[in-house]
Amino acid sequence: MSGLSKRTILEGLTKVKLVEIARRHGVAIAPSQPKAQIIAALALPGHDEFRALLLCLRKEDLQALCRVHGRVDGGSKEELADRLLGPQQRYLSIVARPETLAEEGPSYTPPRVKGRRRDRRSEPPRGELGFEQKLWQAADKLRSNMDAAEYK
Repeated sequence: MSGLSKRTILEGLTKVKLVEIARRHGVAIAPSQPKAQIIAALALPGHDEFRALLLCLRKEDLQALCRVHGRVDGGSKEELADRLLGPQQRYLSIVARPETLAEEGPSYTPPRVKGRRRDRRSEPPRGELGFEQKLWQAADKLRSNMDAAEYK
């Protein structure tokens, strides 16, 4: 379901409610201005700011807006605001803001170098090497003392 435009959402509110929202958010307007100019002034903020503006409304007002625009009017205030605005397009905000980069720190940590790894398949364990070497030397000595006919 696609989201509605900010102007379309705000057109469902009364002029009195729009003036109240504008004052609460510090938007400079005169109450005598036409409704279209008040809507134009309130529709300027970005997606997140506009979502915060909607969340300042009472739940009943958000439900009324959903009904006016043919949306389901059940759920929490956050769900109602999401239904009106539609899914947030996150692909537009790939680059992080500088203040979030400073908080997070570097995202990549290089692996720790532990030293040279030996290939365990080609070398026997180091503890048994001396014993095996002595054993083979003893076997070679025994074979050298044997007659060729006795050796199998």
